[in-house]
Amino acid sequence: MRLLARRITARQEAAIELYEAIEETPPWLREAEHFADSDPDALPEAARNALGVSPEEQAQWADVYTPLRGWVDAVEAQGVLVMQDGSLGLGDMRGFASVEPREAPAIVVNTHDDPRARAFTVVHEFGHVVRAALGLSVGPAAEAWCNQFAAEVLMPPDWFVEEFGRSSAPTLLARVEALARTFSVTPLAAAVRVARLELAPRDEANAVIAHIERRGEGPGRPPGGGGYYLNQIVDFGPGYIRLVFDALDANAVTYPTASGLLGGVKVDNLAKLRETLARRTYAHGVRLRHQRLHQREEIPLPADDRAELVESRGGRDRRRSNCGAA
Repeated sequence: MRLLARRITARQEAAIELYEAIEETPPWLREAEHFADSDPDALPEAARNALGVSPEEQAQWADVYTPLRGWVDAVEAQGVLVMQDGSLGLGDMRGFASVEPREAPAIVVNTHDDPRARAFTVVHEFGHVVRAALGLSVGPAAEAWCNQFAAEVLMPPDWFVEEFGRSSAPTLLARVEALARTFSVTPLAAAVRVARLELAPRDEANAVIAHIERRGEGPGRPPGGGGYYLNQIVDFGPGYIRLVFDALDANAVTYPTASGLLGGVKVDNLAKLRETLARRTYAHGVRLRHQRLHQREEIPLPADDRAELVESRGGRDRRRSNCGAA
Protein backbone atom coordinates (compact mmCIF):
# COMPACT_ATOMS: atom_id res chain seq x y z
CA MET A 1 0.00 0.00 0.00
CA ARG A 2 2.83 2.39 0.82
CA LEU A 3 4.48 1.79 -2.54
CA LEU A 4 1.20 2.48 -4.35
CA ALA A 5 0.60 5.63 -2.29
CA ARG A 6 4.09 6.93 -3.10
CA ARG A 7 3.59 6.22 -6.80
CA ILE A 8 0.31 8.13 -6.84
CA THR A 9 1.80 11.09 -4.95
CA ALA A 10 4.64 11.25 -7.47
CA ARG A 11 2.09 11.51 -10.29
CA GLN A 12 0.22 14.25 -8.43
CA GLU A 13 3.42 16.25 -8.04
CA ALA A 14 4.26 15.67 -11.70
CA ALA A 15 0.78 16.93 -12.65
CA ILE A 16 1.33 20.16 -10.69
CA GLU A 17 4.66 20.70 -12.44
CA LEU A 18 3.02 20.05 -15.80
CA TYR A 19 0.36 22.68 -15.08
CA GLU A 20 3.12 25.12 -14.22
CA ALA A 21 5.04 24.21 -17.35
CA ILE A 22 2.05 24.97 -19.59
CA GLU A 23 1.12 28.01 -17.47
CA GLU A 24 -2.32 26.77 -16.46
CA THR A 25 -3.96 26.93 -13.05
CA PRO A 26 -4.86 23.47 -11.74
CA PRO A 27 -8.64 23.24 -12.34
CA TRP A 28 -9.52 21.87 -8.90
CA LEU A 29 -8.44 25.14 -7.27
CA ARG A 30 -11.32 26.78 -9.16
CA GLU A 31 -13.84 23.97 -9.02
CA ALA A 32 -13.50 23.53 -5.26
CA GLU A 33 -14.90 27.04 -4.81
CA HIS A 34 -18.31 25.77 -5.99
CA PHE A 35 -18.62 23.85 -2.72
CA ALA A 36 -17.35 26.60 -0.41
CA ASP A 37 -20.75 28.00 0.57
CA SER A 38 -22.63 24.70 0.68
CA ASP A 39 -24.03 23.27 3.88
CA PRO A 40 -22.56 19.77 4.45
CA ASP A 41 -26.03 18.26 4.00
CA ALA A 42 -26.35 19.98 0.62
CA LEU A 43 -22.96 18.82 -0.69
CA PRO A 44 -24.30 15.75 -2.56
CA GLU A 45 -26.72 17.90 -4.57
CA ALA A 46 -23.99 20.49 -5.19
CA ALA A 47 -21.66 17.70 -6.36
CA ARG A 48 -24.30 16.23 -8.65
CA ASN A 49 -24.80 19.64 -10.25
CA ALA A 50 -21.06 20.24 -10.57
CA LEU A 51 -20.42 16.83 -12.11
CA GLY A 52 -23.07 17.52 -14.71
CA VAL A 53 -24.43 14.00 -15.20
CA SER A 54 -28.12 14.28 -16.08
CA PRO A 55 -30.70 11.61 -15.20
CA GLU A 56 -31.29 11.11 -18.92
CA GLU A 57 -27.61 10.40 -19.56
CA GLN A 58 -27.28 8.11 -16.56
CA ALA A 59 -30.40 6.12 -17.47
CA GLN A 60 -28.95 5.42 -20.93
CA TRP A 61 -25.81 3.72 -19.63
CA ALA A 62 -26.39 0.20 -20.85
CA ASP A 63 -23.39 -1.84 -19.68
CA VAL A 64 -21.38 -2.08 -16.48
CA TYR A 65 -18.33 -0.22 -17.78
CA THR A 66 -20.05 2.87 -19.18
CA PRO A 67 -21.04 4.18 -15.72
CA LEU A 68 -17.46 3.81 -14.52
CA ARG A 69 -16.13 5.79 -17.48
CA GLY A 70 -18.91 8.34 -17.12
CA TRP A 71 -18.25 9.10 -13.44
CA VAL A 72 -14.48 9.01 -13.93
CA ASP A 73 -14.76 11.57 -16.71
CA ALA A 74 -17.12 13.76 -14.68
CA VAL A 75 -14.81 13.76 -11.65
CA GLU A 76 -11.70 14.34 -13.77
CA ALA A 77 -13.39 17.34 -15.40
CA GLN A 78 -13.26 18.91 -11.92
CA GLY A 79 -9.46 18.64 -11.96
CA VAL A 80 -9.25 15.49 -9.81
CA LEU A 81 -7.04 12.70 -11.15
CA VAL A 82 -8.63 9.24 -11.21
CA MET A 83 -6.43 6.16 -11.56
CA GLN A 84 -7.02 2.44 -11.24
CA ASP A 85 -4.70 -0.19 -9.84
CA GLY A 86 -4.79 -3.95 -9.41
CA SER A 87 -1.63 -4.56 -7.40
CA LEU A 88 -3.57 -5.13 -4.17
CA GLY A 89 -6.49 -7.39 -3.33
CA LEU A 90 -9.91 -6.03 -2.47
CA GLY A 91 -9.34 -7.00 1.13
CA ASP A 92 -6.45 -4.55 1.26
CA MET A 93 -7.85 -1.69 -0.78
CA ARG A 94 -11.05 -0.86 -2.64
CA GLY A 95 -10.09 2.77 -3.12
CA PHE A 96 -8.45 5.77 -1.52
CA ALA A 97 -8.17 9.51 -1.98
CA SER A 98 -4.83 11.28 -1.90
CA VAL A 99 -5.94 14.80 -0.98
CA GLU A 100 -2.50 16.36 -0.85
CA PRO A 101 -1.01 18.09 -2.79
CA ARG A 102 -4.28 19.97 -2.77
CA GLU A 103 -3.74 21.46 -6.24
CA ALA A 104 -4.09 18.02 -7.86
CA PRO A 105 -5.93 15.54 -5.63
CA ALA A 106 -6.10 11.96 -6.83
CA ILE A 107 -8.48 9.04 -6.47
CA VAL A 108 -7.45 5.39 -6.88
CA VAL A 109 -9.82 2.45 -7.27
CA ASN A 110 -9.12 -1.27 -7.45
CA THR A 111 -9.50 -2.97 -10.84
CA HIS A 112 -10.41 -6.25 -9.12
CA ASP A 113 -13.76 -4.73 -8.11
CA ASP A 114 -17.02 -4.79 -10.06
CA PRO A 115 -16.97 -1.78 -12.44
CA ARG A 116 -20.22 -0.44 -10.94
CA ALA A 117 -18.73 -0.72 -7.45
CA ARG A 118 -15.66 1.14 -8.72
CA ALA A 119 -17.92 3.95 -9.92
CA PHE A 120 -19.43 4.13 -6.43
CA THR A 121 -15.91 4.23 -4.96
CA VAL A 122 -14.87 7.05 -7.30
CA VAL A 123 -17.76 9.20 -6.07
CA HIS A 124 -17.21 8.10 -2.45
CA GLU A 125 -13.58 9.21 -2.66
CA PHE A 126 -14.63 12.43 -4.39
CA GLY A 127 -16.58 13.08 -1.20
CA HIS A 128 -13.31 12.91 0.73
CA VAL A 129 -11.71 15.31 -1.74
CA VAL A 130 -14.56 17.78 -1.31
CA ARG A 131 -14.36 17.49 2.48
CA ALA A 132 -10.62 18.14 2.40
CA ALA A 133 -11.13 21.26 0.27
CA LEU A 134 -13.58 22.55 2.88
CA GLY A 135 -11.23 21.81 5.76
CA LEU A 136 -13.37 18.94 7.08
CA SER A 137 -12.00 15.65 8.37
CA VAL A 138 -11.19 12.99 5.78
CA GLY A 139 -10.20 10.07 7.99
CA PRO A 140 -12.11 6.93 9.06
CA ALA A 141 -14.72 9.01 10.88
CA ALA A 142 -15.84 10.38 7.51
CA GLU A 143 -16.47 6.94 5.96
CA ALA A 144 -20.19 6.75 6.69
CA TRP A 145 -20.68 10.31 5.46
CA CYS A 146 -18.86 9.57 2.20
CA ASN A 147 -20.91 6.42 1.63
CA GLN A 148 -24.07 8.48 2.06
CA PHE A 149 -22.59 11.20 -0.19
CA ALA A 150 -21.94 8.68 -2.97
CA ALA A 151 -25.39 7.12 -2.59
CA GLU A 152 -27.11 10.50 -2.91
CA VAL A 153 -24.99 11.58 -5.89
CA LEU A 154 -25.53 8.32 -7.79
CA MET A 155 -29.11 7.76 -6.62
CA PRO A 156 -30.72 11.15 -5.89
CA PRO A 157 -33.54 10.61 -3.38
CA ASP A 158 -36.45 12.14 -5.32
CA TRP A 159 -35.60 10.30 -8.53
CA PHE A 160 -34.91 7.05 -6.67
CA VAL A 161 -38.22 7.15 -4.78
CA GLU A 162 -40.05 7.90 -8.03
CA GLU A 163 -38.46 4.94 -9.83
CA PHE A 164 -39.16 2.64 -6.89
CA GLY A 165 -42.82 3.63 -6.96
CA ARG A 166 -43.08 3.08 -10.71
CA SER A 167 -41.67 -0.44 -10.57
CA SER A 168 -44.13 -3.28 -11.14
CA ALA A 169 -41.65 -6.06 -10.38
CA PRO A 170 -43.26 -8.89 -8.40
CA THR A 171 -40.66 -9.11 -5.60
CA LEU A 172 -38.51 -6.66 -3.68
CA LEU A 173 -35.38 -8.33 -5.06
CA ALA A 174 -36.64 -7.82 -8.61
CA ARG A 175 -37.43 -4.17 -7.87
CA VAL A 176 -33.95 -3.68 -6.44
CA GLU A 177 -32.35 -5.24 -9.51
CA ALA A 178 -34.43 -2.98 -11.77
CA LEU A 179 -33.31 0.04 -9.77
CA ALA A 180 -29.69 -1.09 -10.06
CA ARG A 181 -30.05 -1.16 -13.84
CA THR A 182 -31.72 2.26 -13.98
CA PHE A 183 -29.10 3.94 -11.79
CA SER A 184 -26.14 1.90 -13.06
CA VAL A 185 -25.14 0.76 -9.58
CA THR A 186 -24.70 -2.65 -8.02
CA PRO A 187 -27.80 -4.41 -6.67
CA LEU A 188 -26.21 -4.18 -3.21
CA ALA A 189 -25.95 -0.39 -3.45
CA ALA A 190 -29.57 -0.17 -4.64
CA ALA A 191 -30.76 -2.47 -1.84
CA VAL A 192 -28.95 -0.44 0.82
CA ARG A 193 -30.50 2.72 -0.65
CA VAL A 194 -33.99 1.16 -0.41
CA ALA A 195 -33.33 0.33 3.23
CA ARG A 196 -31.92 3.77 4.09
CA LEU A 197 -34.87 5.54 2.49
CA GLU A 198 -37.26 3.13 4.27
CA LEU A 199 -39.02 2.21 1.04
CA ALA A 200 -39.66 -1.35 2.22
CA PRO A 201 -40.15 -3.05 5.59
CA ARG A 202 -36.79 -3.32 7.34
CA ASP A 203 -36.84 -7.13 7.60
CA GLU A 204 -37.60 -7.51 3.88
CA ALA A 205 -34.89 -5.03 2.88
CA ASN A 206 -32.36 -6.73 5.16
CA ALA A 207 -33.25 -10.12 3.69
CA VAL A 208 -32.61 -8.82 0.17
CA ILE A 209 -29.30 -7.27 1.25
CA ALA A 210 -28.24 -10.57 2.83
CA HIS A 211 -29.21 -12.50 -0.30
CA ILE A 212 -27.17 -10.18 -2.54
CA GLU A 213 -24.16 -10.32 -0.23
CA ARG A 214 -24.23 -14.14 -0.28
CA ARG A 215 -24.27 -14.34 -4.07
CA GLY A 216 -21.64 -11.61 -4.52
CA GLU A 217 -21.22 -9.00 -7.22
CA GLY A 218 -19.58 -9.24 -10.63
CA PRO A 219 -15.85 -9.55 -11.26
CA GLY A 220 -13.48 -6.72 -12.01
CA ARG A 221 -11.09 -6.33 -14.91
CA PRO A 222 -9.40 -9.60 -15.92
CA PRO A 223 -5.59 -9.51 -15.78
CA GLY A 224 -4.29 -7.92 -18.96
CA GLY A 225 -7.79 -7.34 -20.32
CA GLY A 226 -8.35 -4.43 -22.67
CA GLY A 227 -5.01 -4.29 -24.47
CA TYR A 228 -1.84 -2.37 -23.69
CA TYR A 229 -2.97 1.16 -24.52
CA LEU A 230 -6.37 0.91 -22.82
CA ASN A 231 -4.65 -0.55 -19.78
CA GLN A 232 -2.29 2.43 -19.72
CA ILE A 233 -5.30 4.77 -19.76
CA VAL A 234 -6.92 2.82 -16.93
CA ASP A 235 -3.76 2.71 -14.82
CA PHE A 236 -2.59 6.32 -15.25
CA GLY A 237 -6.02 7.86 -15.75
CA PRO A 238 -7.16 9.71 -18.87
CA GLY A 239 -6.75 13.13 -17.24
CA TYR A 240 -3.11 12.59 -16.31
CA ILE A 241 -2.23 11.21 -19.76
CA ARG A 242 -4.04 14.11 -21.44
CA LEU A 243 -2.07 16.57 -19.31
CA VAL A 244 1.23 14.96 -20.37
CA PHE A 245 0.20 15.33 -24.02
CA ASP A 246 -0.77 18.97 -23.42
CA ALA A 247 2.72 19.63 -22.08
CA LEU A 248 4.28 17.72 -24.96
CA ASP A 249 2.35 19.73 -27.53
CA ALA A 250 3.38 22.96 -25.82
CA ASN A 251 7.04 21.90 -25.98
CA ALA A 252 7.09 22.06 -22.19
CA VAL A 253 8.48 18.52 -21.94
CA THR A 254 10.55 16.37 -24.28
CA TYR A 255 9.45 13.07 -25.72
CA PRO A 256 11.77 11.07 -23.44
CA THR A 257 10.32 12.93 -20.45
CA ALA A 258 6.76 12.22 -21.60
CA SER A 259 7.71 8.56 -21.98
CA GLY A 260 9.04 8.50 -18.42
CA LEU A 261 5.95 10.19 -17.03
CA LEU A 262 3.80 7.53 -18.69
CA GLY A 263 5.58 4.53 -17.28
CA GLY A 264 8.14 4.10 -20.03
CA VAL A 265 5.82 3.77 -23.03
CA LYS A 266 8.06 3.86 -26.09
CA VAL A 267 8.36 7.25 -27.78
CA ASP A 268 7.30 5.68 -31.08
CA ASN A 269 4.10 4.46 -29.40
CA LEU A 270 2.99 7.80 -27.93
CA ALA A 271 0.93 8.57 -31.03
CA LYS A 272 -0.91 5.25 -30.67
CA LEU A 273 -1.63 5.99 -27.02
CA ARG A 274 -2.96 9.42 -28.01
CA GLU A 275 -5.16 7.86 -30.70
CA THR A 276 -6.58 5.32 -28.24
CA LEU A 277 -7.32 8.07 -25.74
CA ALA A 278 -9.06 10.12 -28.43
CA ARG A 279 -11.25 7.17 -29.45
CA ARG A 280 -12.21 6.59 -25.85
CA THR A 281 -12.94 10.28 -25.40
CA TYR A 282 -15.39 10.62 -28.26
CA ALA A 283 -16.93 7.19 -27.71
CA HIS A 284 -17.91 8.09 -24.15
CA GLY A 285 -18.63 11.82 -24.41
CA VAL A 286 -15.85 12.98 -22.10
CA ARG A 287 -16.34 16.39 -20.52
CA LEU A 288 -13.37 18.56 -21.48
CA ARG A 289 -14.24 21.80 -19.77
CA HIS A 290 -10.73 22.27 -18.44
CA GLN A 291 -8.63 19.94 -20.54
CA ARG A 292 -7.53 20.22 -24.13
CA LEU A 293 -7.66 17.18 -26.38
CA HIS A 294 -5.21 17.10 -29.28
CA GLN A 295 -5.78 14.76 -32.18
CA ARG A 296 -2.81 14.40 -34.48
CA GLU A 297 -2.04 11.30 -36.48
CA GLU A 298 1.64 12.19 -36.74
CA ILE A 299 3.51 14.17 -34.10
CA PRO A 300 6.86 15.65 -35.18
CA LEU A 301 9.68 15.07 -32.75
CA PRO A 302 11.20 18.26 -31.33
CA ALA A 303 14.56 19.25 -32.75
CA ASP A 304 16.16 19.50 -29.35
CA ASP A 305 15.46 19.14 -25.67
CA ARG A 306 14.08 22.62 -25.12
CA ALA A 307 12.27 22.06 -21.88
CA GLU A 308 12.19 19.64 -18.99
CA LEU A 309 10.11 19.40 -15.89
CA VAL A 310 11.36 21.33 -12.91
CA GLU A 311 12.75 19.17 -10.13
CA SER A 312 10.22 17.61 -7.79
CA ARG A 313 9.43 19.60 -4.70
CA GLY A 314 10.21 18.09 -1.35
CA GLY A 315 8.86 18.41 2.10
CA ARG A 316 5.18 18.52 1.24
CA ASP A 317 2.69 17.97 4.02
CA ARG A 318 0.64 15.05 2.75
CA ARG A 319 -2.72 13.84 3.97
CA ARG A 320 -4.27 10.69 2.63
CA SER A 321 -7.52 8.90 3.27
CA ASN A 322 -7.69 5.14 2.76
CA CYS A 323 -11.35 4.52 2.12
CA GLY A 324 -13.51 1.62 0.98
CA ALA A 325 -16.96 1.88 -0.53
CA ALA A 326 -19.94 -0.24 0.41
